[in-house]
Amino acid sequence: MIFVLILGTVGLMDGTHINITRPSDDPAAFRDRHANYSIKVQGVCDHQLLIRDLYLGEAGSLHDARVFRRSPLFRNILFRDREMFSEGEHIVADSAYPNIDRVMTPFVNNGHLAPNQRRYNSCLSRIRVKIEHTWGRHTNLWRRSKRIEVYNMDTCVDHQAATYVLHNFRIIHDDNVPIMDADDVEDGIQQDIVENDDDYIDNDPLVPQGDGQQLFRQALIRGEQKRWNICNELVGQV
Repeated sequence: MIFVLILGTVGLMDGTHINITRPSDDPAAFRDRHANYSIKVQGVCDHQLLIRDLYLGEAGSLHDARVFRRSPLFRNILFRDREMFSEGEHIVADSAYPNIDRVMTPFVNNGHLAPNQRRYNSCLSRIRVKIEHTWGRHTNLWRRSKRIEVYNMDTCVDHQAATYVLHNFRIIHDDNVPIMDADDVEDGIQQDIVENDDDYIDNDPLVPQGDGQQLFRQALIRGEQKRWNICNELVGQV
């Protein structure tokens, strides 16, 4: 199993866009970096491409990291850590996300990475491709997801959520569907851009404040130490 390369990995996380027609309410907020109108989808899948956690409906203009910190998953990681994860377990994501003890991300490639850091990044990349396959499989099943005619945003989000439920249903019942190559998935390119750590802690009403800020800072410290521990453990193994 590919997860053996990074022990403790229990899921792969990434975000993607669902293109929509121009919404009537606050259209500028839904205009993404590709100059399309879209909503964001954040998902966590397992090695079978089953979606284990889903958060969708945020405006397409939001960065993946900001969507993450507004999600229930982020709050659960901060406040319900022991209920969700066993010792040493974590999710793997790309460098658009914060590196905390429960979310392992690559070292940002500044052109001066050590060999063990490059090896670590390579292992994460080989694992993380599963979430790209998940998005590709879903798009192969529901071509309408390439662009949705929006008349009511709530209906749009409900429609998309239903397609992901059906995505899982078909995998559970062994209904094989071709998987698009990762290169064919628009968001398949790893991002080496990460927001400043302080940007995660602001006055956003959906972001935990007070104790949440302190817990997040502690998670960042533990995450950096854990990343280096895993990085050093991989020496000579790959």
